[in-house]
Amino acid sequence: MTSITATAIPQIPYFVQIFGPRGSVVGLVLSILAIVSCFNAGVMGGSRLIHALAREGNFPKSWGKISLTTGAPIGGVLALGSMAAVVSVAVVYFELEEVAAVVGSAIVCCVYAAFIWAVLRLRKTHPNARRTFRSPLPIWLNWILIVALPVAGVAALFGIQGKTVQVLATTAGLVVVSAALVLWSTRYNKNKNEAAIRLEAKAS
Repeated sequence: MTSITATAIPQIPYFVQIFGPRGSVVGLVLSILAIVSCFNAGVMGGSRLIHALAREGNFPKSWGKISLTTGAPIGGVLALGSMAAVVSVAVVYFELEEVAAVVGSAIVCCVYAAFIWAVLRLRKTHPNARRTFRSPLPIWLNWILIVALPVAGVAALFGIQGKTVQVLATTAGLVVVSAALVLWSTRYNKNKNEAAIRLEAKAS
């Protein structure tokens, strides 16, 4: 058990314990499949969010480019994939796998809670809008999830002994970067709208 918990890749010694020397191959193959599938799902899902924000003028126009053949948001895929690749290299180089996993899980919990809240908000503000999907969960359970998910995310930040300061510092840094990007996006959209208004005024 000590050999399993003492490594950053516990699945490998775990499968070795089960299958013997061949377990390392089994663990390696399953790990690669899990990484590829999760990375693909994250990029494909996140790229559509980037496309929507770029279409609304909050991100550069090139990030909203769509393939005319397949309809895939290639601008968002390239932007998000490039950023994810750079961050992955940095995480491996500085050995921040555990920190990245914990901070990432906290972010995911908060994002999911925000999505649930957005659904409830849209139900209230646009009750007559056409719905392509209806959540089978009752309203009260949605509100429980909105509270419970961020709490679980914050609790996860304190789950690694001896690295709490590093985890909190990483989280604070990401919050600062996110706030700066939101500010830049807001000003970018504002400047774009003001330029369009001036152009329309000159044309008239």
